[in-house]
Amino acid sequence: MRWKTLLPIFLIFSIYLAGVAIADTITGRLTSQPTNISVAVISSVPILSIHSPLNGTYLLNESLFLNYSARYANTVWYNIDNGTNYTLTGPVYFNTSEGPHILYLYANNSDNDITNASAAFYTNNTLLILIYDEEKGATKGNSTDFIRFTLEQLQNLSNVILENTLYGKIAFQELINVTDDPDPTDNFVNLDLYTNLSYNRIEINASADALDNFNKSAVINMYGLNLTNPRVLRNDEICPASICTTISYIGGVFTFSVTGFTVYSTEETPPEEVVPPTGRGPRAPAAELNLEFDKEEISVSLVPGESKIETLTVTNPLTRNVPLEISYPDLVDFLEIEEKEFVLGVGESNELNLEFKAKEDAEPGLYMGYIIFTSGSLEARVLVAVEIESVEKLVDIEIEVPAVSMIKIAKEKLIVHPGESIFFDVNLINLEELGKAEVLVEYFIKDPYNNVLVYENETIIVQDSISFIKELPIPKAYPGQYLLYVKSTYKERVSSDSVFFQIERRVSLWVYLIILIVIILIIWFVRKQRHKYAEEGLSGWKR
Repeated sequence: MRWKTLLPIFLIFSIYLAGVAIADTITGRLTSQPTNISVAVISSVPILSIHSPLNGTYLLNESLFLNYSARYANTVWYNIDNGTNYTLTGPVYFNTSEGPHILYLYANNSDNDITNASAAFYTNNTLLILIYDEEKGATKGNSTDFIRFTLEQLQNLSNVILENTLYGKIAFQELINVTDDPDPTDNFVNLDLYTNLSYNRIEINASADALDNFNKSAVINMYGLNLTNPRVLRNDEICPASICTTISYIGGVFTFSVTGFTVYSTEETPPEEVVPPTGRGPRAPAAELNLEFDKEEISVSLVPGESKIETLTVTNPLTRNVPLEISYPDLVDFLEIEEKEFVLGVGESNELNLEFKAKEDAEPGLYMGYIIFTSGSLEARVLVAVEIESVEKLVDIEIEVPAVSMIKIAKEKLIVHPGESIFFDVNLINLEELGKAEVLVEYFIKDPYNNVLVYENETIIVQDSISFIKELPIPKAYPGQYLLYVKSTYKERVSSDSVFFQIERRVSLWVYLIILIVIILIIWFVRKQRHKYAEEGLSGWKR
């Protein structure tokens, strides 16, 4: 018999043996009889996490909040101190007696596999009496509900908010030890006594005998103002730019940041003192000096004690020699240029060494200013941004404007128009690798004189790393250079990144329409004249 004849028989026999072998692996015995194979579905073991209560000390024993997450769970139940079991369908409030307790949380699946978790906590109603918003009731808005936190959390609390929905809000930007009042031994903290959020007045008595533990940086919102162009008053005097920074004024809500606390209010800015958003420099720009630079903007990132060298090449395109003097009044703490005076010949270039340095005690943040090239009454400017970051960053941040955003890219510039939005990628990396990090991320759009056009902030939870797209609206603003500055803060360590961009006014459709009408009129007039000269037999026009 030829091998081609035997091949089908061999294949059938091989398939049969493979089926028997598979049956053997499943049933545990070899058989030539039909085998029924059943597959059992194995349920996942439940996964439980208790978010509240935490292991710590609570200042109340009523309406404690039980919050949890349960995956692959069929039934979830709990008890206190191995007492009565209560079935859960979601977060609940519960009461207990004062003293130490253990909350036991259980979950099972369809196979009755049981998982448990527990939290040991202590309740004491007299350990700390904290009074805030007792009379405000429904107007407390998003105020931090201090009583829901443990004593341990209150000693290092982030994202504290004090709000009266009728008048204003304080959003603190630093950690606060709520219990560290002037007398931490009296077990009594009265925030109502030392805070006042009323019409056109935000006050915290942060003196040594009041609430100096609340003397922290914050963003303030004042509601219901009836002003055209408000400015901030500190203790009834104009607040200096080193303490107060205006963020926005929209719909009667005035938003500004402060570095610490006392009494803040507002007043109308006198007309003679109103300056355009890009005009808060030491003086108005002089007539433009036509120089060419290899960089239109310079951005440098430093940590305290660090120095870097950057280069800037300036070229003279004029048909005459140009004597130059260099100054940088807003950057003297961070920049040194040795060659401050020189003459550029016709077509000549000069490469300057720019030594950027940060002092050991430099505060993290953004510092902006111009390098100014002056020749007589003419001047040219190069914008510089210096970012100071913490020496040992715990969370790093990077931003990038993608090419698919609404920003137009022309001549290697990022261009956006008022009324549009700027989209950018934000990447946060947890360098500490010690679990979840609650990171405060702040977004700024600033002009060259550190005026804030747009400000937003949010808290982002970072496990290892996280990336997301952020959108910021572009308000009405003068055309020119602006900076998108993003700062992350975690455990008082600061990381930042920035991107320069241009704001350009959009040409109105009416302008295009008028130009089109003018062109049509010109064409109509020329044709009419041609027709007239043709009829009169005059030369000089040809069809």
